[in-house]
Amino acid sequence: MSDRLVQLDAMRGFAALMVVGFHYTTGYQDLYGHPGQLPLELPLGRHGVQLFFMISGFVIFMTLERTEDFRDFVVSRFARLYPAYWTSVFLTYIFVSIASLPGRETSFSEALVNLTMLQHWFRVPHVDGAYWTLTVELSFYAIMLALFLLRCLNRINLVAILWLSLMIVVYKVERSTALRLPDLVKTTLILEYANLFLAGIAFYKLYRADNPLHNKLLISACLAVEFIIHGWKLGLICGVFFGLFYSVFVLKIKFLNSLLSARPFVYLGTISYSLYLLHQNIGYVLLRIGYANNLEPVTAIVLTCLASVLLASFINTVIDVPARVAIRSFWRNSKAMKQMATATKP
Repeated sequence: MSDRLVQLDAMRGFAALMVVGFHYTTGYQDLYGHPGQLPLELPLGRHGVQLFFMISGFVIFMTLERTEDFRDFVVSRFARLYPAYWTSVFLTYIFVSIASLPGRETSFSEALVNLTMLQHWFRVPHVDGAYWTLTVELSFYAIMLALFLLRCLNRINLVAILWLSLMIVVYKVERSTALRLPDLVKTTLILEYANLFLAGIAFYKLYRADNPLHNKLLISACLAVEFIIHGWKLGLICGVFFGLFYSVFVLKIKFLNSLLSARPFVYLGTISYSLYLLHQNIGYVLLRIGYANNLEPVTAIVLTCLASVLLASFINTVIDVPARVAIRSFWRNSKAMKQMATATKP
């Protein structure tokens, strides 16, 4: 694994911790209320998803640049996303059904639809509220795959300009008129978050020293769009994320690179996907159980965090990694056998 990917893993772990911290403090407080005063809340932790989106832009563009057969990309993404996701859907549905989590329950048929990861387009509720970001991620993968098939990746900066312009136009039209794009259209075109994915792409291109000026201008435009659409608070938060990417991948500051290469951060990154998928509703169930047994809020939150990390580690080790390796190995072997069969034909 390259240093770059180690650092990205660490960033994923940091982003996951931000979201977990938000849900276990502010999120739970808003939904059910902690039984006592918390010494600290993390309302800004919800914006860890913005960091996830930037990381995805970086990684997916890098992956597609190295891809020759689009099917390799599809299989790789399936192997990366679905085994851990199916496990998390199953566990979350079981936990919530048995423990009864008010306002967060889904039916068995809705859980089955969730297994496709396409529930948003079927207007079916998520088994876990955190899954909304997967809808955004899938939309990005589909758009990038389409650009790959159209051989437009080498024109990604032009695509980015058009995409950012569309975001601004839709935002301005909806703000000044009664016209509204259907939610499914906005979600599919990622008209609220595309700038973050595009920034990740631009940072990757800066990392490999490709058109530095053009990509610096693109990054500036992506951040400007964030300020325009989401306001100055979120703009400043994303500005911190942009600064982190610039420091690590462009300036290559040794201290930050060393810090992000530390084993605890890298390990959190390796389990971050599983942790993100299962932490919210299962965590809420565990918090409610803790409070029912008279635990103090800090103790309950710490124990719930530990339980979530342990469960994520288990899923990552027992299901996610083995399934990913098996699926990708099966695909490679299938391709090799087909090539051999073709080569031996008279």
